[in-house]
Amino acid sequence: MQKGKKFHTKIRLPVCKIPSHIHAGIWSIIFGYVGVNKSLANCRLVCKKWKKYFKRFLQTLLLEKRNALASFKQEWEDLIENSSPLMKQDLNNALQLKSEYERFVELIPKKYSLFHRVSDLGKLNRPNLLLHYGIISVMYLLASKDELKKEGGRLSWNYCKKRLQDKNFIKSLKETTPEKLTHTQITMFQEIRQASLITPEQLSHESTQAQYLMEWALKVVEYRELTKNFSKEAREIIELLNVRENKQREIEKFQQILTSA
Repeated sequence: MQKGKKFHTKIRLPVCKIPSHIHAGIWSIIFGYVGVNKSLANCRLVCKKWKKYFKRFLQTLLLEKRNALASFKQEWEDLIENSSPLMKQDLNNALQLKSEYERFVELIPKKYSLFHRVSDLGKLNRPNLLLHYGIISVMYLLASKDELKKEGGRLSWNYCKKRLQDKNFIKSLKETTPEKLTHTQITMFQEIRQASLITPEQLSHESTQAQYLMEWALKVVEYRELTKNFSKEAREIIELLNVRENKQREIEKFQQILTSA
């Protein structure tokens, strides 16, 4: 042995191969812990097979949620079917109103409308009286208690302009459900609309977007007035409908993430 030289012996460590189904299960636990979003769907920094296992996990998750939703829908429909004739009629009326106010929310951003973007209404410095009072009345259903207090109890056109030009305006409109409306909000809306005698038909000559906003507001308030005197059982069925819709939106979100992966 020569002085100063070092000899190294290579040691081969045994390779432990994990069965593919167990490996996939481990990744499912990881994704279940870290969550699911578009950023994670397209992450490549962890390992080369990230996308493969992510998509497999999401497909399994979607299947489970779709099956759960199908079962939930059937239970909900059975509840309505087994209701008394009077309750069934009330529930059908409520569901009809719900579909109508949701339809008007979807119509608001349509490009074939006069003032094809709702934000265009927010660019008007001095709208005519129809638009002014029509939009302000609707805004009372959207303004929070703190916002109303900040405005001194009365909403201004400047407040309306800011809300209409907010990129999240349609989102906030969709999130303003009848259940969230307060007595004060409804009272302020009705007082201004009745005092000004504004109708959706009148607003349609100025802006279809403003017309749809008013149609939405009227249906939302009508729905709230109809359901506030429902029996406990009928209100529970309505609440279950909201749960069902949340489950449906969650599935749609996951489907979009899977498509982008």
